[in-house]
Amino acid sequence: MQSNTQSIAFLERKVINIENLFDKAFYSLSNELDEYIEQVKKLPTDSMVRDIFEITIKDEIVESFRSSWAHTDEEYASILLLDKPLKYLYEKVLDREISNIVILVEDSVNKILNDLVFKIEKIKESEDYNLIKNINELIDKIKVDDITNKFSELFNIQKINILSINDILKTKSDTKKLYHFLTSTEFKKNIVNDIELSKKIDENIVPNLQQLIKKNKEIER
Repeated sequence: MQSNTQSIAFLERKVINIENLFDKAFYSLSNELDEYIEQVKKLPTDSMVRDIFEITIKDEIVESFRSSWAHTDEEYASILLLDKPLKYLYEKVLDREISNIVILVEDSVNKILNDLVFKIEKIKESEDYNLIKNINELIDKIKVDDITNKFSELFNIQKINILSINDILKTKSDTKKLYHFLTSTEFKKNIVNDIELSKKIDENIVPNLQQLIKKNKEIER
């Protein structure tokens, strides 16, 4: 762990140029680390001691990510789909059993990113990908805070993207909730003036959701 209260990652991103996927992914990880450190600093001293290990591992993850240029754009993009990417990587790292902490972090991050990319590729290859993509584009295009906030609250998600929408469509109950949400009066009034979008919902998204709902068992990926 860095000796100063702010991570090296925090200092470096002061001059970082957010132009490519690596920069965006690194910014997301380092920003999350700094937010966590600030939270820990507000805790009583005895509680803070218990968080030193987590800070150390998270700092090592960010440093490992910063110093490695071997990752692909697909891996950087996968990081950006996660709500709390550093928390996700940290928890996955702890699942592994390697004695050397540096090797543990470097090896784990590589494997976790590969697994995440593989998961995204499987979604893209699935028969429901067009539906997932259309729903994602639909919510993104509307850009009405009340709608996106309600969507997030309804399904208890922070980020609306192909990962979270894929999870929603995994179960019949959530698929039903999504169907009722997209066909509700409250939702439709936000797209009433967009003929192309309304047509896409009525002719593509809603019929496909109805098909999924008719399946007698939970949708499996």
